[in-house]
Amino acid sequence: MDRKFPYFRDNAAFRMRMLPRPNFDGVIANFLIDRYQAKLMAKKPEELFALVNAEAELERKEVALYESQQWFAFGCDPDFDFWCKASSWTMEEAVALTLGKEPRRVTWENIRHDEKFSPFVKEFKLRLELSRRAEISGELPIGFSSFQFVLWAKKLELSYPPELEVVVTRASGNRPDWKAKYEEEAAAHAATKQQMYGHRTVISDAPLKPLNAKERESLLKMVIAMAVEKFGYDVDAAKSPTTDKIAGAVRKHGMTLDDDTIRKYLQEGRDLLPKD
Repeated sequence: MDRKFPYFRDNAAFRMRMLPRPNFDGVIANFLIDRYQAKLMAKKPEELFALVNAEAELERKEVALYESQQWFAFGCDPDFDFWCKASSWTMEEAVALTLGKEPRRVTWENIRHDEKFSPFVKEFKLRLELSRRAEISGELPIGFSSFQFVLWAKKLELSYPPELEVVVTRASGNRPDWKAKYEEEAAAHAATKQQMYGHRTVISDAPLKPLNAKERESLLKMVIAMAVEKFGYDVDAAKSPTTDKIAGAVRKHGMTLDDDTIRKYLQEGRDLLPKD
């Protein structure tokens, strides 16, 4: 029913709105829907199963055709050589490249509208969420390199084009033992975090000066920029999971921060954003 009449599930509400004097289009639509539904109800179970399977296969082909025209078309193939020369990748760039797409064309903003029916877009969103969580937990360092992201993807057994690994390997200068390299990178990252915490302890012993207005505004700008870019903060949403994400990130680093405090500074930072 949904395939033949996309608005079928809204039809009952449509009928209620139009009664007692439905317009002509509504009458015709209701007649066609009722007749088709009666036709389906008259079929045997095995006939219905065959019809459902046929429609599912047809839908799969339609989705494949659409994606071949959209995100699998000419211009979406990535330039791995170029991207592996970059000193760091953003989350979206990394996800697009591991899915074999050109980040300058295939961005979340460009593809998110197809999430409901596109397996490719759903996979893109899933990987984006996994990588963001890995960065929050410290498993992926902020400003990670191509080598670090491919190591992480390999550890999670995420598929990616073989050519990407070839180019990353060539850029690293040799063919690495990926498991050993991952453990080496993880150990180096952990050591850096420990060193940072040591500096933080030394700094915390120094007397703190209150921030002036300009310094406070600068700090809020950094907070809102990081919230949007790294935690997916939607400034227009009535409710946002960003507060929980930030609180979780803070806890992972051995600190605590009240949810109300996070909301307060997000709100103050949001007020500094340019008005459209």
